[in-house]
Formats: sequence, C-alpha cells, structure tokens
Amino acid sequence: MSRVNVVAGIIFSDCRTKILIAKRPQHLHKGGFWEFPGGKVEANETEVCALARELKEELNVEFTSAKPFYTLNFDYPDKQVCLSFWSVFDVLNQHAIEGLEGQEWSWVELSNLDDYEFPEANQVILERLLTPH
Repeated sequence: MSRVNVVAGIIFSDCRTKILIAKRPQHLHKGGFWEFPGGKVEANETEVCALARELKEELNVEFTSAKPFYTLNFDYPDKQVCLSFWSVFDVLNQHAIEGLEGQEWSWVELSNLDDYEFPEANQVILERLLTPH
C-alpha cells in the first residue's frame, strides 16, 4: 500500500481566534468527520500549490499567506497518509466561502475545536492547537 501525500489548511480568521473546518462527505474515507480542508498533492505539484488548489476547489478559499505547521505519517487500516498541515492566514474572500462539493463548513472558536469529531490522524494537530504556548 503506497502512502498518499495530503495537504490540509488550518485556516485562521482575520482575528485569529477562529478556524475554518469542513465536514467530510459521507461517501469519502472518514465521511461524517470534521476536518481541516485540503486534499491530495498531485504529481509535480508543490505542497503550497496543492493547498491553494484544493482550498479553492473545495471552499472557494483564496489566501495570501501560509506556513508549514506540522507533518505526520498516519496509517489507517485501509490507507496510509503523509499529512502536511499548513497555517493559512489572510483569506482574501471570507464572505465568498462556500461548500462547493456540498459539504458543511463552519468558523469555530479555537477553544471549541474539541467539540467536533475529527479523524484520528488529526488528534495531534488538535492537541497542538489547544495547548497554550
């Protein structure tokens, strides 16, 4: 089983107290769970280009600034992934965000992230976001 390279955006609101999350469609792997939006990195595509493409395709999100947050390998029983999480700032079109694939999405206060069910691979990210620095 080959490892799939995936990028995900931890998209911060202008005030940086909220994060944009989306609910995975039921028919997909881990359907019904909330996630940090993103998707697969295509061949010959940089991670930041994949992130920009995926966020535009999924939620109509465009941004001017992103930086690496955390990368991890995770093995599900049916899939192996390399997840690269990116902090995304300065969303250009916050009022034009929409679930272009029919998915639910929400701006969530950082302190309320643990009220949502995320896939297992995201737990370390949630811990890092919720732990005071």
